[in-house]
Amino acid sequence: MTKFSCAAQGLTELPPLPEMVEEIHCNNNRLTFLPELPTTLKRLECGANSLETLPTLPEGIIRVTCIRNRLKELPHLPSSLEELNCYDNYLTELPTLPENLLCLACMGNKLTVVPRLPASLEVILLDFNPLIEPFKTWVDENKSGIQGEPLNVFREKVNAYWDSKDKTDLK
Repeated sequence: MTKFSCAAQGLTELPPLPEMVEEIHCNNNRLTFLPELPTTLKRLECGANSLETLPTLPEGIIRVTCIRNRLKELPHLPSSLEELNCYDNYLTELPTLPENLLCLACMGNKLTVVPRLPASLEVILLDFNPLIEPFKTWVDENKSGIQGEPLNVFREKVNAYWDSKDKTDLK
C-alpha cells in the first residue's frame, strides 16, 4: 500500500499504519498526536486536527501539510523537504529550513522573525504574522506571496539580517 487515507472520520487516534506507506491523509479529524511515522513516508497531510506537536519527520519526506492545528513548534525539517504548509497554527519560530525547500506557507501564526531562507525557495507566504522589521515591510508589500524577483530581494534582506545578528552575537 502506498497511500493511507482516513480523512474526515472523526478519529481521535490513527489506526496502525502500514509499513510501506508513502502518503498519509488524515485531515479533518480530532487527532491530538500522531504515532511514529513510517520511514517510507513522502507526503503527510494532517491538517484540521488538534495536533500540538508533530513526530520526527522521516528523512525522505517531500511534503508536509499541517494547517489549522495547534502546533507551537515544528520538529527538525529533513533535507528532502520541498513543501511546508503550516498556516493557521501557533508557531512562534521556524526550525532551520532545508536547502531544497521550494514552498513555505506559514500565514496566520505567531512568527516574529523568519529564519535564513534557502536559495531554492520559490514561494513564501507569511502574512498574518506579527513579524518585526525588516520582515514586516516586505510581507506587507507582497500580500499574495513573495515570488520571483521580490523573493530574491526578500531573501537577501532576511539573510543579511541574520548575518548582522550573528556578528553582533560574536562580540
